[in-house]
Amino acid sequence: MKKIFVNSVLLLLIFTLSSYAQQQTQQQTPQKLSSGTLPTKALVLNFMNAFEAIYQPEMTKDTLDKYYNFMTSDVIDYHMAYNVVRKGAEGIKRSRKGLLNKAKSSIHYKLEVESIIIGSSTAVVVYREDARYIKNEKIKDFKGRTIQILEFDEHAKIKLMRRYQD
Repeated sequence: MKKIFVNSVLLLLIFTLSSYAQQQTQQQTPQKLSSGTLPTKALVLNFMNAFEAIYQPEMTKDTLDKYYNFMTSDVIDYHMAYNVVRKGAEGIKRSRKGLLNKAKSSIHYKLEVESIIIGSSTAVVVYREDARYIKNEKIKDFKGRTIQILEFDEHAKIKLMRRYQD
């Protein structure tokens, strides 16, 4: 049952991205990044490495700077499972503070990318997370699968992120 749900969600995401791309093609030539190329798998993998780094116990402000360097200053970040939306500079400020505090309770975090789908200015990343952390003076474990949608601007910066836990 769970596999059917996951496949349904992936098909819905692919259909939505395809439909959006068709609309954009009908209205105008798809917007390409400033380098004249599409977002690349390498760019997305570099971002995912930075994403994994911010959840490590030894994470620093420099680690956060590298992570946020992949994004526009007005990025919108939706974390659907927790009904959290962070927007722009204020959202980044709150997120930075939360992540620095979270690092203090982190014991272990591992991210494994399962798949990446590249669009003209989008990417869909499916990944597995394995985390161990301290919460309320107890050791907690989290293992899960996430579907993350990234939208890029013309400078290859992420302007929108949506995360769905599977």
